[in-house]
Amino acid sequence: GDFHRKGFIDGCSLRLPTIVVRPGRPNKAASTFASSIVREPLAGEQAICPVSADSAMYVLSPRRVVQAMLHAASLSPEEIGPNRSIQLPGIKARIGDVVDTLRHVAGDKAAERVIWQPNPTIQKIVSGWASDCEPHRALKLGFEADDSIESIILAHIEDELGGIVK
Repeated sequence: GDFHRKGFIDGCSLRLPTIVVRPGRPNKAASTFASSIVREPLAGEQAICPVSADSAMYVLSPRRVVQAMLHAASLSPEEIGPNRSIQLPGIKARIGDVVDTLRHVAGDKAAERVIWQPNPTIQKIVSGWASDCEPHRALKLGFEADDSIESIILAHIEDELGGIVK
């Protein structure tokens, strides 16, 4: 943003939803559970879910983030226009639905590896986040959200686990 404003580059910034399923290991971020409750159970490990099943997040898969970055690079300055910040489209994911979808895709064993352990601090943080957006401009510019929670989980299985669930 600042380099564009100062005229050093012609750029734009993409505002990302919570990225799920992020590869790697859990970290200290309040949102880390959103990936952990899918990633770890699919790898045969337990994961702690610190928020209620009714909590919701606005999410986007790593696949769509990469597509969005490539798409942004292909847009002309005229297409982007003077507002250089673009909120990417995502989907609203209710945490209970994520675990239900994990169960549908990978079975009871995987879903039972999610341990519901409320953490009021993380719950408060997550409850303060927008779980729904209306990214009309991004959609008009050709950016895309994932189709469903299931498509996000299946992409993770394919991209990070070689199609194998433990």
